[in-house]
Amino acid sequence: YAHQVAVEYFQKQLLGLKYPSVLKDYLIGKRQISRENIEFFKMGLSGEEWDGFLKYAKSKDLTPDDLLQAGLVVHSEEKQSFFDRFRQRLMIPIFNLSQKPIAFGGRTLRKGEPAKYINSPETPLYSKSNVLYGLNFSRDAIRESGAAYIVEGYFDFISLWQAGVKNVVASSGTAFTQQQARLLARFCDQVYLFFDADSAGQNAALRSVDSLYDAGL
Repeated sequence: YAHQVAVEYFQKQLLGLKYPSVLKDYLIGKRQISRENIEFFKMGLSGEEWDGFLKYAKSKDLTPDDLLQAGLVVHSEEKQSFFDRFRQRLMIPIFNLSQKPIAFGGRTLRKGEPAKYINSPETPLYSKSNVLYGLNFSRDAIRESGAAYIVEGYFDFISLWQAGVKNVVASSGTAFTQQQARLLARFCDQVYLFFDADSAGQNAALRSVDSLYDAGL
């Protein structure tokens, strides 16, 4: 429930009037993602406030402890208070195979920010090594074609999806784990790796091969 409330809040921030340039200039202009797909993937925005989401979640009967367990807020020992984990980031919900949001990837909108992406921490609902971004959307297309294209990032996935390539998943920038490979093997027996051309991407692709072969792919 906490993640669903977060999806609603971040969507309201993105589609509202306070930060129009993120929607118009960045997502639609620079990234060339259609308004339809922005809404389909339930993309959102975390604003500049330290506790904007926290206040919203409290109005929905969620406690700070609920949000802490869900990885959506952080507790400050020094100030003995809670604040939003995500600020000034484009928010991309991560769903399980039951189409329920269980985590987020947050891309910075600030220049000079050292962490380009911040992902939700490990929680009882979300274990990064067990999840593939987009599989909830693409599993039928993967099963029908018998093959999957594996890309690194959320935007790689969304761009391919928008271009009509539906049998795709994203590894979220890391090499494949055994759990992810076995999960994908439930839906296909052939994969194509399309990781970034930089050395990090190429190394991740090479490190993925053993896990994929071991899963029978």
